[in-house]
Amino acid sequence: MYFMSHEERLFYDMYDRLCKAISLSADGNLTALKNLIEDQNFDLAFCYQEYRLSAVTIASMQGGKGAEIMVDYLLRKGAKPTFEALCRFAEEGNVSAMRKLIAWGLPINTSKEKQTILDFCLQLAKEQKESKGGVDPRLEAVFDFLIDRGAKTTAELKAEGNFARRRAIVKKEAQVKMARKSIKKQQRKAKQTVRER
Repeated sequence: MYFMSHEERLFYDMYDRLCKAISLSADGNLTALKNLIEDQNFDLAFCYQEYRLSAVTIASMQGGKGAEIMVDYLLRKGAKPTFEALCRFAEEGNVSAMRKLIAWGLPINTSKEKQTILDFCLQLAKEQKESKGGVDPRLEAVFDFLIDRGAKTTAELKAEGNFARRRAIVKKEAQVKMARKSIKKQQRKAKQTVRER
């Protein structure tokens, strides 16, 4: 029989309490979360040691406007912005939440498992095109935001300062252009369908 150490019990207790507080405040009502953090002196960095999840990542998983409100609150209380949260908001097309994470110090070209946020979005566009026959139009705003902020692919970052860099830039531009083209085509189809009815 396995017995948890005191530290493990504390960790799981804190993790459980944070998940419950976030679940209670998923609609954007921060009362439960504020109670946990302010009244119980909750350590916002605790989950990193075991799960590599921060409070910000867990909050972003809730989705919707409530997640953005919670993430904003957590960042103001000292939690660190995370790549996982950035990816989650990119999937939703929530540029304002992405902007907040970058403003709070998350580098635009941060990467995880050799994938930058731009790589993630390009892969997402490719998967959507293959599985759904089109790319979610909300991704267009995400691409605009990322390109304007100087986001790069992993290939570009690796090739900084040589010919391969130019090739990586051209490839990135082509991929973004194809994703945007797919979005425009999908929008034209939708408009045409509406007119025909």
